[in-house]
Amino acid sequence: MVLKFSRFGPFVGCSEYPSCGWTTRPRMPGVDGAADGAPPTPDKLALGLLPAGSPAAGEDGQWAGLEVSVRNGPVGWYVQLGGNVTHEQLQLPPAPDVKALKMVQLREELERRQMSSSGRKPELIARLLQAKDLRHLVPHKRSSLPPGTSPANLSMAMAERLLSLPLSLGPHPNLGHEISLHLGRFGPYVMLQGAHAAGEASVTTQDEEGSEAAEGAEGGEGAPPYLMASLPRSVSFWDADVASASALLDAKMARDAKKRAAAAEKKAAIASARSRAGAIPKAAPPSKTGSAKTGAAKKAGSARAASKATKPPAKSPRAQTASTTVKPTRAQTAYLNYALDPAVRDVARLANPDVDVAGLAKVLGAQWRALSDEAKAPYQRKYEAERERLKDAAA
Repeated sequence: MVLKFSRFGPFVGCSEYPSCGWTTRPRMPGVDGAADGAPPTPDKLALGLLPAGSPAAGEDGQWAGLEVSVRNGPVGWYVQLGGNVTHEQLQLPPAPDVKALKMVQLREELERRQMSSSGRKPELIARLLQAKDLRHLVPHKRSSLPPGTSPANLSMAMAERLLSLPLSLGPHPNLGHEISLHLGRFGPYVMLQGAHAAGEASVTTQDEEGSEAAEGAEGGEGAPPYLMASLPRSVSFWDADVASASALLDAKMARDAKKRAAAAEKKAAIASARSRAGAIPKAAPPSKTGSAKTGAAKKAGSARAASKATKPPAKSPRAQTASTTVKPTRAQTAYLNYALDPAVRDVARLANPDVDVAGLAKVLGAQWRALSDEAKAPYQRKYEAERERLKDAAA
């Protein structure tokens, strides 16, 4: 067995993983068990039945009496409302997958339980999940445990707080807007609804600098209709209340006000610089004398340009050297004299009208090789005479 690491945490697997798919989670002290040497916490642990007066029971109390359990999932521990741990441990027949049933099957199941079968599919699914024989076997709510929370130390009151999320903490003491507690993927946070939508100024803080910044925190047109602030480590998720949440939100509004003030100041400085650049006076128009001189200069420049255009371009030194020196040439060979002979070339082209230049060269080459020495002699004499002439010219 080998200890491995993944994005979901450490796990113990076979040395042949992933060919061998057997894996298990290692027991972590303080999280999976109470302490070193203590038995590990089971993957499913029932906490009890949800009381009727709990805020997690819903507005109509429809979730009251369901079992609350803490479970270990693929991405960590979570609290679940619904589902029977004892029923699952005894491996009794599981509840049917209600969401996978078709409309006809949903109506049959509802009619068999003497429940109304009218409505659309989402309504039928929600109604069937409230049946007496299914509501305690099907999960209805889930919520992950906050960071640093041990499942062995989780109580029923803590589970109710998690299942009640988003949890209303109360109105803001100065603004009057509702403050709610949430648990996101990056940890717990508080939210103030309508902070910027109402366009109100934020409350003042205790220090003078924070007070001045908070007083200018008014809602703009592009501001969101809410304000969020993460819970620091000094504020526990279980102890968060209106006082601590309002203090965090006030500090967040003060920081936002400072940022908006700095952005407005920068924007005003840029606008001022642009206005100053646009206010620079333009150069005065030239006088008549100056304009006459400028016109004469333009005429002289145009005359020089015309003379340059008519004058032929000067040759570079390299081109002049190349034109004055005579390149040595070579006499055409006897074969070239034969191939370039108009009489021979025209006869070969008429005999082979479909060949291209390369094919015609092959035909002439074959004819040259088939000629006798007597037939090649005139072309050979022409080559030797040309060679002698070039030698005399070079000397």
